[in-house]
Order: sequence, then structure tokens, then C-alpha cells
Amino acid sequence: MSNHYKNTRNESTTLGSKLSRGKRKALQKIGKESQSKIEAALHRQRSKNSTKLVRRAVDSPLPPKTELPPIAEFESWDFPTGMRSREPAPRPNFDFDCTELEKMLELNENNTTKDDAEKLYINLGIDFGTSSTKVVARFPYESGQPTFAIPAPIPCRVPGNPHLWRTILWLKDDGSIFMWPIANATVLDTLKQDLVVGSVNSNRFRTSLVEQVNHEQIATAYLAYVISYVRGWLTTNQAQAFRTREPVWRINVGMPTDSFDKPKVAESYRRVVSAALLLADVGLPIAADSTELVLSEPEIIHAGTFIDIAEERGVAVVPEAAAEMTSFAKSERRADGLYMMIDVGAMTLDVTTFTLHSNPQLGKDPIYSFMTANIQPLGVESYYWYQREGTSKDAFVEQCRHTLRWLINSTRRFRDPHSDRWKAGERLPIYLVGGGANHRLHRSIVDDLDPWMKQSLPNDGTRLVPSDELPKSMDTAGFDLDYGRMGVAWGLSFNFAEIGEIHSVSQTKDEKIQKNENWKGKYPGSEVM
Repeated sequence: MSNHYKNTRNESTTLGSKLSRGKRKALQKIGKESQSKIEAALHRQRSKNSTKLVRRAVDSPLPPKTELPPIAEFESWDFPTGMRSREPAPRPNFDFDCTELEKMLELNENNTTKDDAEKLYINLGIDFGTSSTKVVARFPYESGQPTFAIPAPIPCRVPGNPHLWRTILWLKDDGSIFMWPIANATVLDTLKQDLVVGSVNSNRFRTSLVEQVNHEQIATAYLAYVISYVRGWLTTNQAQAFRTREPVWRINVGMPTDSFDKPKVAESYRRVVSAALLLADVGLPIAADSTELVLSEPEIIHAGTFIDIAEERGVAVVPEAAAEMTSFAKSERRADGLYMMIDVGAMTLDVTTFTLHSNPQLGKDPIYSFMTANIQPLGVESYYWYQREGTSKDAFVEQCRHTLRWLINSTRRFRDPHSDRWKAGERLPIYLVGGGANHRLHRSIVDDLDPWMKQSLPNDGTRLVPSDELPKSMDTAGFDLDYGRMGVAWGLSFNFAEIGEIHSVSQTKDEKIQKNENWKGKYPGSEVM
């Protein structure tokens, strides 16, 4: 067992006394041997993912054909830097049994087979959430496509739900980073928020050595831990499958639909996931300087910039709405048309409208054309945080109401005015998902959309669509599974191409209202916002 994992309870330092500011200093500190490991890991990844793809740059947002006028004068809240969940971070507890956790991490380090062995492909679908993370593993080319909901190690587990991983890390003054509670360490619990807002909080974590650790390093460390543990868990619990075969890992990570359309954020996600996979392959101690080192690798930088480079490395980022819809899109209940998805998370309210359709000439694989998308700091825990800060309930409700109504209004007026959903006798189907979907306040705000639409539109309002049940054949490692929380991770566990073709908001053109149609008074205007 590596010293890094053996001595964590004794608070040993894993790296030197001074953190690096660049790749040159990091190499001097970690050593040429580590650089050789990185180069070897890069070579292995290139050889395993032998399919050659045409390199293309990240699609640039298309200029909108119509400049959306303000529907109503309203100021949305920014993401507060100090927003925290009500539940405090776990305290260091040396009674924690970290034996299994350390064993799985060590197995990941030693997971090597002959390069000429038959390849075994494994997809990891990672739902990287603000408060908790969910992971589903799939063997896509094995008989029956065995699928596993991966339980979190006990020190990293959300109490009462074995399959929810706390999205939290601990940073020590020497730069070492841990996934479990450690004494004399700084708690990092806004990993996803900081990645989404990007440069706003790009250097907010400091060690006592006045070194800055940015949001990409922290997210890389967390995902490297998740990938390393899951690989160790699978090689232990599915040992026969790995015995004589060379594993090839594909990582699909979900991201907010609104952020997917922001090139810098999407690039950051791809770069972070690619760096995390490389760090897991190399087996270096997970720390500030090792994350900086892998993030500075040219191939990792290119994986952020070029979508196909990331795919060659086995990495893809997917809008969470598309992943959530995978079960429905692959079922007999599938119906094409316009949909709305409202994802109520711990800290965020992620909403989008999209059309689900397909190209008959290319088969039945789903195509998601996103019409509008928005993400706001209006989740369940956000509500209680704002309450503690003195914000009224009415103000919070107004923020949520405006976010949802603006989305529908924009879709109706500019993005998809000719959809059948607006016609008499039709309803706008809404998927209400996320860990906060049953929160009483948020549910009441969603329910209010139905009478609001009926007041101004000729259609019959809205209807909530029950989430499709996930296959009961999924292995849950003997634990009860909250299937409603696993939809995104389950969808992400499919091959990227099977999830569907994705057209971002900026790639979807506005539709013009025909001049001979009398639309006046038939759509919600600013007077009813």
C-alpha cells in the first residue's frame, strides 16, 4: 500500500514543503520519474483509443437571429461565493474505517495487464452534483451490458444513501488533497459551483504557503479520486472480467445545459475530466502540484479545446438534461416534440426547453435541440441559505417564478412558436427531476405554471411527466437504490454516441412567427410575469 494512503490518519505530508507555480517547478519537485509515468500513461491512452477522428474546434456560439427583448424588468441573483449547505461537513474521525477506501485506491494504482490482451471497455457515467455525486458503470460490449450503481466509500457517503458521494474535499497546508475528513485541513465544498462560474472564483483556495489552488485543480482532484476508487472497486467486485483483459475506460460527465453552451466552461469541464483520468492512470499522490502538472500537459489542454481530442482520450461532457432523458428516449413511451425540464438541485435550479426528434434517414437515435436554458442559485439548500441571510421567502419565490416563466415565454415567442404544444387541447410536458423535486416550495412554484399558462394561451397548460423507471437489473451492490436520483448517471453510462445528437441553444435557430397568424394576446407577456 502506498505511503500516501497508509499514513493519512497520522496526518503525514505527502509532498514537499513548497507548492509549484508552474510545470517546471512541479517537475523539479515531483521528479523526472513522475514525468516518465505521465508520458507512459499518455502513450497507453493513445494506443488504447486507436480510433482516429477528424479534429475540429469547439463550435462557436452562433449569433442569434433575433435579439431577445427584456420580457420584464427583473434582476436575477448572482451565485453567492459564500453559499453553503445546512449540513456541515463531516469532522475528522479517526474511527472511520478507511481500509476499503485505501485498498481500492491502491488497486487502481496496480491495475495493469499486458498491452496485447483483449480490450475490455467500461463506461463510467458521473453525475457531478453540487452536493452529491452519483456514479454508474456499464460494460457496453459485454452480454447484457452489465450495469452497476457504485456505492460511495463510507467516509465519503451521504448518510442514509449509499450511492450518493459527498462532493467535498479537504486541502492541507502542504497541498495534499483528501476525499475524506482530515484534521487541520480546509474544507472545499463548492467544487461544481466554482467550475460553473469559472474565473469568478478561479483562485479562492489558499494554503499557508500563500500558494493559490484554483477551481480546475480542485475539480480534477475530486474526479481523480472518484475514478480511481471506482476502478479499484470494479476490479475487485468483477475480478473475473478483468483477469486476462486490458481495461479501456470511457468517462462521461454531466454538466448544466446552460453551461454546455458556454465555450470556456465546456472547455474547462473537458480539460478537468481529461486531467483527472490521466492522474488516475499515473497513480501520483493527489495534491495541488500533481493536479497542476497534469492540467498543464499539452494533450490535456488540447482535449479541452478540441471535442474530438477529448473523445479520443475517452472523455465526453454531456448536458445533464440529455442524460436524464435517455431512459425515456430509449423506451416505447418516447414521443417527439417540445419538452421542459426543471432540475431542482441542492444549490441550483437548472431549467431548459428542448425538442426531442430524430432523423429518419439516420435511424431512431434521439436528437436534442435545446431551445432555452438557464441555471440559477435557487436550489433547496439555496433557499435555506438565503433565509439565513435575511432574504424573504416571497423574494426567493419571485426569482424562481421569473426564471421558469421567462423560459417558457422565450420558447413560445421566439424559439419554437409553431410547436403543437401551444395548440388547444395540448399541454407542455414538464420533467421535474433532481434531489429537490419533491421539495414543497419548489413543487408549488412548478404547479403554478399550469394556471398561469391557461390564463394566456389557448392550450391546456402543463402536465408533469413521471420519470421513467430505470432497469431493475442494475446491480446496486446489495443496497437499496433511490432510482430517482440515478437517472443522469445511468444515462451517462451509455456510449456517448448512443446518448444522442446534441444541438446547443446557440446552434438552434429562432423560428419566425408568420405574419398572417394572429398571435396577439395568445402568449404570456410581461404584464403577467
